[in-house]
Amino acid sequence: EYAALVAARLNTASLEYRKAGGGMSDNLQKVLENLGLALNDCHSIEALVDSFEGSYCKSKMFELFGVLEVVAHVNIGTVFYRLNKVRDALASFESAKEVLEKRSEGFENIFESPDESEVGMNGTGINGHDEMHPHDDNRFPPRTYLLLVLRLNLSRVSLRVNNPDGAEELCKLIAQEASSSSLQRKCFRNLPPRNFGFHRSNSFSITSSALATASAAYQHDIDRRSKWLCSVAEHYLAGLVREARGEPNDYKSAVNHYNRLLSLARVKLDHRHPYICALLERRGAVLFEQQKLQCSMLSYLACLKILEHQQATGSNVFNKADLARVLYGIARVLH
Repeated sequence: EYAALVAARLNTASLEYRKAGGGMSDNLQKVLENLGLALNDCHSIEALVDSFEGSYCKSKMFELFGVLEVVAHVNIGTVFYRLNKVRDALASFESAKEVLEKRSEGFENIFESPDESEVGMNGTGINGHDEMHPHDDNRFPPRTYLLLVLRLNLSRVSLRVNNPDGAEELCKLIAQEASSSSLQRKCFRNLPPRNFGFHRSNSFSITSSALATASAAYQHDIDRRSKWLCSVAEHYLAGLVREARGEPNDYKSAVNHYNRLLSLARVKLDHRHPYICALLERRGAVLFEQQKLQCSMLSYLACLKILEHQQATGSNVFNKADLARVLYGIARVLH
């Protein structure tokens, strides 16, 4: 129930965030309030966990709320970044990193079954106390995914505070993780069915089958997102790093990175997706610095077309400031 409460606050904040749209908005304060409540709940519940009997119950609950705490910190940092409070965003991301490092071991096995020496046949501990059993629903983000998201955000903030070297190091770490088997590993272990835990219907087998299907879909979604985020780090963030350094060879490398991600995005996403719009804008800016004005203009115009389409369909992903920035880029090329 406690976990459901925190998760509900995080989901409410996510909906408010989507509703707020692009740019800075007063609605983002509502998002911060919900995230703050979720974070406070995580902290207060940790004190309650200390009163639980049984080491298995304590450790698993502690790690479960650690996952939720990391999610809350990362989301708070994202909102602060949107509000242009870069230092506050950096502090939130560092807090998330601290929690991940402090609880790194438990995150890998939150939902693993306890040893038979710890739990008896009836689900009771060796001392006769009830122990916490694995929750049937284990659709929580694995540590590798949380670490990937955190490093991406830290890299972006590093660029904002004029630290391209720090951003590049984080991108290299992401690339190392992606090339290793850690991101390819199975996020959820296939445990034998155990007839205990939270039952959602009178038919445990039907419920378990439906939940197994949902968990497989969740795992597939996590894998898909991980691959895309690795591509963002490899090309978009790497392009921003080269662009920030401002040397002729760096500009050339930045354009190559943006083109590679554009090719991938056009396959995986709709041609009028906001991500493609952002990539076209960055490419136009770099081409302008290279004095390739015609190519720069084409990139900006393609960006403008997507932006106008998004606004015409009622999307609030972009605001007037985004439109003004693209129009300024076009005017700069014409001048």
